[in-house]
Amino acid sequence: SNRDRALFSSGPCFTPLRILGPLSQHLRIHYHRDFDGMVSAAVLAKILTETHDEEVVWSSVNYDQRRDWKSFGGDERFAIVDFHFHPAAEYWFDHHPTTFLTPELRAAYEPTDRWSWDEKSPSCPPLILRHAKEYWGYEASERFVDMAVWSDVVDAARFRDVDQAVFGDEPALRIMRSMTAAPSREYPDELVAAMVEGSLE
Repeated sequence: SNRDRALFSSGPCFTPLRILGPLSQHLRIHYHRDFDGMVSAAVLAKILTETHDEEVVWSSVNYDQRRDWKSFGGDERFAIVDFHFHPAAEYWFDHHPTTFLTPELRAAYEPTDRWSWDEKSPSCPPLILRHAKEYWGYEASERFVDMAVWSDVVDAARFRDVDQAVFGDEPALRIMRSMTAAPSREYPDELVAAMVEGSLE
């Protein structure tokens, strides 16, 4: 079936157009390839499954993918967490002050029930949890609250001391350090899958 799809124009500006085109039924969550991003993807995946009956998959992204940002996502339905704003994203959450790649993209953003940006948030998961509670009535489980706390610690470097940052044995810190020598490109996606249903242990 055909559904409305927001795409960019072919001009130099990021002007969204509405055209008809086939869309896949699942929603792909794109997340930044770090601890904050992985937790954000897991949290949003669980929330959307429970509150919006979405069928979700996920993939990590990194800064090299900004080069062709206009056509990012192709014909797939997608969300973005902890990464740059894209007006075709059905759901978007970020906390970075540098999230908007152009003035046109900044002008295209307005907060909605599916988009939220808070540059004062130390990390992205607490922002998602606050938004989900306010707009979708979602009550976060204790394990997601714990993940959000550790996301703040890791992303904002709120470690107790240098020893904790380098040698800390807490699960979140072990996961953080494991990303410096990830065994495969699929490793972050596997960690997200584990976080969707489990704790950081």
